[in-house]
Amino acid sequence: APTVASTVSFGGQNYVNKGLVGVGVFPTNVLDGRGDTFGSFSSFKVDHGTWRKNSDGSYAGTLYTLPDRGYNVAGLIAYPARIQQMGLTFTPDYTANSVSQTQLALTLQRTISVTDFAGQTTTAVDPVGATTLQGFGNVATADGKFSVDGEGLAIRADGSFYISDEYGATVFHVSKTGKMLGLITPPQALLPQFSGAS
Repeated sequence: APTVASTVSFGGQNYVNKGLVGVGVFPTNVLDGRGDTFGSFSSFKVDHGTWRKNSDGSYAGTLYTLPDRGYNVAGLIAYPARIQQMGLTFTPDYTANSVSQTQLALTLQRTISVTDFAGQTTTAVDPVGATTLQGFGNVATADGKFSVDGEGLAIRADGSFYISDEYGATVFHVSKTGKMLGLITPPQALLPQFSGAS
């Protein structure tokens, strides 16, 4: 059945929802800059400073994606955290009753490895708990590295990123090249406490 457009008014403006006007697929066998194949995206953000409408009606810009903690084939692995920079092109189809999954195209531009304050890669190995590393307390660590299970991504106006981590409930601030600039950890009073084995 054809998509029915709907209109809503807000703040003196009319906004039209034309339904699903584009779909795309990305092959998961593409190798990233670290030589790993793609997995799922925990989060993604369009860099609004790059977003533009082209003369042919298509749109283009840069999309940053945050993979999860790597592959869970045989337990958690020492998968270094990373951000993928993708070129995005979107050519909406407002006429089709069903879209052919070719309107959205992604191309890998570069892989940004997330490194700690000393330039060492992180790991996705299950953390041993909240410990102190490089002078920071209450951080999830394993094998002497920050353990990162990246879930959320935000871009600052200066091009740096915030990454939320599920392991330690930590927010990492990293530069546009991936090096840690700072972190926010929950205070001890907010960390879950268990009377028995956890």
